[in-house]
Amino acid sequence: MLGLPKYTEISKPIFKKNLYLKFNVTSKAQEAFDADIAKITIVNEISPMSTSVAAGETVKGFFAVLVQLKKEDFSDKNIELLSKYIPHKTVYALEFDGRIALAVYETKLIKTQFQPAEDINLSIQGLNLDEVWSNIVHTVQGGEWDENLSVTENVEHQIEIENILKEISKLEKQIKNEPQPKKKFELVQKLNALKQRLSK
Repeated sequence: MLGLPKYTEISKPIFKKNLYLKFNVTSKAQEAFDADIAKITIVNEISPMSTSVAAGETVKGFFAVLVQLKKEDFSDKNIELLSKYIPHKTVYALEFDGRIALAVYETKLIKTQFQPAEDINLSIQGLNLDEVWSNIVHTVQGGEWDENLSVTENVEHQIEIENILKEISKLEKQIKNEPQPKKKFELVQKLNALKQRLSK
């Protein structure tokens, strides 16, 4: 599944009731979780035992988990809760209606758009599991990636870029609607500073 080697495949269900008990999940939160998620199964275990890839300094192994959704517009909070339950690096295959969105939790939840299940291909690339995991996170996140930075640093860098772009968009709208020349000039100065920061 997911283009991962067949010898890494397992089938280990995760029962929602165990998750609820571990985190003392309220009945309201349970209802929200149940409304989004039908079934959770660990489908791959990537480790030095299941592959020929050596453990990394930080990543000794990771899982691939299939999350069968009841609806496409699920809440990120439910996947974030699941990520707390699994104390290992995990790539999530969020499946709905024959399509899959990939997700990982690194600093925050990162996910792809839904695409046909047969188009998903998470190949194992890297000399050790640190590199393999870095490549998988990059696949999910997309965008720029600096090999000299850690996975967390790359993710935080991308978050910063996204925040700057949002602020630029917000300022451009304010400038367009600002009638006072002095105030508009101040906003333009701020916009230019943000664009300069983005270029760096």
